[in-house]
Amino acid sequence: MQIEKQIQMKNGTPRNIHQTNLLLKSFLEVNNLISFENGALQSEDGFRRMVESISQYFYSVEIQDGKYGRTIHSPGCYLVTGFTPQEFENNPNLWFQIIHEDDKKRVLENLDSAKKVDILPPFEHRLVKKKGEVRWVRNNSFVRKNVDNIIFSLEGIIVDITEEKRSREEILRMNQKLEQRVVERTMELLTVNSELQIISRFQDAILNGTNYLIVSTDKKGIIRSINETAQKYLGYTAQELIGKETPAIFRNKSVFHEDSKQESLFYIEPSNEAIIIKAQKQLPDEIVCTLSPKGRPCFPVQLSITTLKDHLGNVTGFLGIAKDFTQLRKAEEERIKEELHILRLLNLNQMIEFSEKELVKFSLDGGKSLTGSEVCYAIFANQQGSGFSEFSWITSEGFEFYDGNEKEEPDFFTQELWKDALQEHCPFSIQNNPVFPCFKKMVNSIAISFRNHLRVSLFEGNSIVVVAGMANKKADYTEIEAKKLSILMYEMWRLVYRKRIEKDQETLRKALVKAREQEIKIGFQIQKTLLMGKPPKGILGAKIEALTIPSLGIDGDFFDFLVHSSQCFDVFAGDVMGKGLTAALVGAATRSYFHQAISYLLLNSARGTFPSPIEIVEKVHSEITPQLSELESFVCLHMARFDMKQMQMNLINCGHTQVIHFRKRSGKCELIPETSTALGINFQEKYPQLSITFGPGDLFLFYSDGLTEARNLSKEFFGINRLCQLAQKYALCPPHEIAEQICSAVFSFSASKDLSDDLTLVIVSIDNII
Repeated sequence: MQIEKQIQMKNGTPRNIHQTNLLLKSFLEVNNLISFENGALQSEDGFRRMVESISQYFYSVEIQDGKYGRTIHSPGCYLVTGFTPQEFENNPNLWFQIIHEDDKKRVLENLDSAKKVDILPPFEHRLVKKKGEVRWVRNNSFVRKNVDNIIFSLEGIIVDITEEKRSREEILRMNQKLEQRVVERTMELLTVNSELQIISRFQDAILNGTNYLIVSTDKKGIIRSINETAQKYLGYTAQELIGKETPAIFRNKSVFHEDSKQESLFYIEPSNEAIIIKAQKQLPDEIVCTLSPKGRPCFPVQLSITTLKDHLGNVTGFLGIAKDFTQLRKAEEERIKEELHILRLLNLNQMIEFSEKELVKFSLDGGKSLTGSEVCYAIFANQQGSGFSEFSWITSEGFEFYDGNEKEEPDFFTQELWKDALQEHCPFSIQNNPVFPCFKKMVNSIAISFRNHLRVSLFEGNSIVVVAGMANKKADYTEIEAKKLSILMYEMWRLVYRKRIEKDQETLRKALVKAREQEIKIGFQIQKTLLMGKPPKGILGAKIEALTIPSLGIDGDFFDFLVHSSQCFDVFAGDVMGKGLTAALVGAATRSYFHQAISYLLLNSARGTFPSPIEIVEKVHSEITPQLSELESFVCLHMARFDMKQMQMNLINCGHTQVIHFRKRSGKCELIPETSTALGINFQEKYPQLSITFGPGDLFLFYSDGLTEARNLSKEFFGINRLCQLAQKYALCPPHEIAEQICSAVFSFSASKDLSDDLTLVIVSIDNII
């Protein structure tokens, strides 16, 4: 049944119309495109392929007395919903039934808002396909009203955006996770660096606070450091001594002569070559020498010279340690211990390349010598701080034990050492009476008895990280020995912890590289699915080829095609400013804006006509420029319409590269300049078009600047001239062969398999016979 209504035309004349005709106006126009006066579409099958290729469809819902009635859906609805147009027509409520249950209320609320506006903002919701698959769609709808401002139909476009939402959500999730990990690791590294600076100052305080004169030299005998005590005794400042020659005792006797007395800043006698020989063999020894300080009487010192070596055993210099001989006599044993302790610290700080086991063994051997103990051990806390031993060393006369696995806790450590250390929570503990009758873990079938016990605990905050101990000293342990052992063990722990941090950094770096590779993979998927259209087939009189070769990064190149008929089609090719996922997403959005603009203009154009390139570009410009301005971005674009009947191309070049036109008649290439600036720069920009005639055998090249701006090893650009020469040389070849030859030439020119920018190329070849 048809309902007649009377409406008033713009000129005031009343006119009777059928409500059915008003309701179905836009989609009857689309379905009747086969009757275009200029033959734009030759068959209904051709129009169906055009609509289905863009993953969206048009719909119309009839509204009578505020109720939804008959619906009409374009053929593209099958790809998006799984239902055919006939199924929607047979079931007027099917369009609402397929909406996801959680979104139906929001859809109805959105539709109710149509009473206040004519065009609704794009609305995203879910729908359930015929086979149960849930898809996300974007609904662009508007209402039609009669002269009485009463709504009689709701019309719109449904676009499938499922993959777009999934990509955005995955990228957001990965970025948030990576950002959190980077922040956490950065804070850890800052803390470690701060602690290392404190420890370095602590070391300087130790060297400057001792009563020993300490001088170090390189292997050529040039002073490179001197502590404050030596400066005080000798009467020279560090600036006066560093970089100068050492005393004669540091030099080989074969080159020593009387002139050295004048060259040296202070003189030591007697000169004894034996001490140098022992020092070179890393055998500490002592002699009594007389020092002649600046402006002061001579005084005797006990001097020890030691050779310093790196981790490969190469000599790096000498260390001289001296003390006033009168004081040294009072505490000779303590002097030797202190000397060895300082030497251990200095050598330990040069062992950063050593393994954890070597660092700990070196420190325990030093502690054993420092305290005169027979047994020493070190236990590391695991990351949970639960008390399990992660590493442990035990050394004694005749054997060495090492356990680097987190196994079941030995009773010895759990019940006696670790538990006790945690309960006392003190830096050190001295137990001079017999503590353990026997060490319960057997090593090489030897049981170790503990008579005396010195234990030190190292803390990070309130947590114990290392427990080290000495046992079986013939005399009692002292508090001074405990403090020195703590310093030695802390230096060892600092180096071990640094090695673990460096290992964590490398692990994090690899994770970041992997995440970056994943980001690029996602970007390539975006380019493949959202940015690149498929060249149309079956165009009478023309062949089309398009390709893009991605660079190492992610760029915003895109292209697309729209077929109006077998003899008329549009080419879109664009490039977004910048790189990365942002550029790729802007490119995908721009491509979507063009589809929406074309759909909108088709629905509102006169029957049988297509919107012109100017109308399309200006519609997109008005919609996208505000968004591009906020993003501080812009889009360069080619839009060309080829009319094979008229043998004419209408081109709008929005700030993109110059289109190359090879004319077979002349055998030369012509450059078609840009007609306006890029989209998103100037709100007031106008977009005129150029009309170019062509003939059989002609060729058109649309390309991105990644092709002409490819560089060779001399930083020279590939350039447009080389591209024109290739077009002339291969113009009569099939388009795919032309594309292959151009790509091969670019890679050969750049001498690299990797490009700094995407290479995008669209070729339109006009047949020789039309």
